Order: sequence, then C-alpha cells, then structure tokens
Amino acid sequence: MGEEYDFTQKMRESIDEIPFRIRQLLQEDLGGTGNDAGLSESEIRPVVESVFGEEYRANLKKWVRAIGALEDRGYGRDGIVSLLYSTPIDQWPNLARRMPAAQAENKAG
Repeated sequence: MGEEYDFTQKMRESIDEIPFRIRQLLQEDLGGTGNDAGLSESEIRPVVESVFGEEYRANLKKWVRAIGALEDRGYGRDGIVSLLYSTPIDQWPNLARRMPAAQAENKAG
C-alpha cells in the first residue's frame, strides 16, 4: 500500500497508547479498585495490532475494490465521490455491487 494510506504508521504513537488506555478504562469502570480484569498490556497489544494492522489492510483492500467496481461500471471520479461521500465506508462494497452501469451524466470526471 502507498504511504498515503499507511494510517497505522501515521498514528503509531496514538495506537501504541491504546493498551495502556484500555487498562486505565477497565480500572475506572471497575470502581478504581486496582482490578483491571486481569488483562495486561502485553495481552491487549496483539489485539490492537491486529485491528490496526491486518484488519485495517484487509478493509482498505475491500474499499479500494469497491471504487474499482464503480469505475468498471462506468462511473467517473465525480460520480464515485458523489456516491461514496454520504455512504459509510463499511457499506461501500455493498453499494458498489448494487449500482447499475453509469448513465452518461455520471461518466464524466
């Protein structure tokens, strides 16, 4: 993936703080008893890395494929932006599958 899409590297410092923050929130939710549900940062870290690593890359591929599917159906840049702007990103693949071939006015762009 291109660097412009490497969200995990751009947000590395914030992502690295997540396991610590999760433990803090667990302690607060459990009444500040010092109990953190028995989870250590080293147990939380692999889950965080999975979500912001493999899962993010897999999702990014789905989203890019959805854009490609719209291009294949004849939609131009403006038409695609128009369609996707108001659609939650997790719905892009379904939208792309449902869209008919573009009409002449959607092909520009």
